[in-house]
Amino acid sequence: MLQPSTDSRQPIAVLFLSLCLILLAGCHKEKPGAPLGSIFAQLKKPEVWKVPNMSQAQLIGLKPGDVILTYDEEVITTIADLYRAESLVKGKTGNVQITIFRNGKELTVEAKPEFLGFAPIAWAYSGSLAKALEDIMNHFAQPGYYDWLNALTGEAFSCAIREGDWSSWGVDSRRDDNFEEIARLTGLSFTLFWRADSSTPSPIPLIIEALNNKRVLLVRGGWSYPNQHHWGIITRYEPADSTVYGYTIENGEEQPLSGQVLSLYEVKCQKKFSPDPTDFLITVLDQALELGLASSDTGWHSGLEAYDILVKDLSRLPITSEGTELATQFFYRLIWRLIAQKESAIRFFEDMKNAFPEKAALFDEVVGRQRAILGRLEGCAATHLPLNSKENQEKLTRVLIEIQELENDLLGIYEEIIGEM
Repeated sequence: MLQPSTDSRQPIAVLFLSLCLILLAGCHKEKPGAPLGSIFAQLKKPEVWKVPNMSQAQLIGLKPGDVILTYDEEVITTIADLYRAESLVKGKTGNVQITIFRNGKELTVEAKPEFLGFAPIAWAYSGSLAKALEDIMNHFAQPGYYDWLNALTGEAFSCAIREGDWSSWGVDSRRDDNFEEIARLTGLSFTLFWRADSSTPSPIPLIIEALNNKRVLLVRGGWSYPNQHHWGIITRYEPADSTVYGYTIENGEEQPLSGQVLSLYEVKCQKKFSPDPTDFLITVLDQALELGLASSDTGWHSGLEAYDILVKDLSRLPITSEGTELATQFFYRLIWRLIAQKESAIRFFEDMKNAFPEKAALFDEVVGRQRAILGRLEGCAATHLPLNSKENQEKLTRVLIEIQELENDLLGIYEEIIGEM
């Protein structure tokens, strides 16, 4: 952990880089890194991250950190196993037995044959680009740090949605215009292979050739849910079903790239690097300011504008012709995503306070406002009001406006920190 220092930039840099897991060790090591996808293994665990109020998980006493071992006598090793087991008992009479692992002990509880409804550990990582980069850096034997990468990519800060598309709530934006800064501060390089507006009709031949040459491919596209676009890494092509497979956030298992490919990059690792901590922090905060009020020609908006659009959408009833149940599902997926972002941002700024102790008061102010936002988001998740009445929508709108005001205050503090650096 970083220790306070008020000396020159050099000792701060040493401390900061120790926080980032000795990033200046470089990319070329004698021992090879881990296989692609290995960092995603942590997302597979059927582990409880959060327990929503009134969920069956809360009613039977599940707690954060619990790991499901068996469900109705079925051995559970991944969160996908649990989902399948829960589906199989639907409609069954009587209770099912569940074995959980807690604090080094196995416990058995009974539950109704319904979904437990807890938020799994996979949901704690909302930054799909940050998680993919962490996996790639791990592959290059260069340990990454999720919160650090999440801040660098901007995914720790921004609520991003597409105007006029309620199904984009909780989905990553199409932002991929900051790879130059990411490359400069991580030692990685990004070469654009293919983009959706490319004259080449399909990226599949390029993917096959790259995989045959053991290249590392970073892709932005639709995975298991074709209309939900996330960053991920490609691991194989299966000729039998003409499908590309790889990893992204959601559940930590290899998934098909079944939707549209938006962009495709080859990632390489350059020689060792030595990022300056002041440069790094300014880069992160500059991007946070930009994302605080950003629009694009693809219809995406982030930060303050995104909250404006959410408030406008919540003024309509019904929000979508598909029904309020689906709109409610997407709304709370966004809330869980924002909770994960805020927790990551808080960890990042706590680390920055240790790296720059002379700015501790400013970082405390940032963390305080981030915690205030987190409290409001957790309140939303706890009540889980359905979007089926004007009254509920107005209650949620008031919370969103409070969050927007706090986010606006944060932008001012970011500017103050940059000015003092």
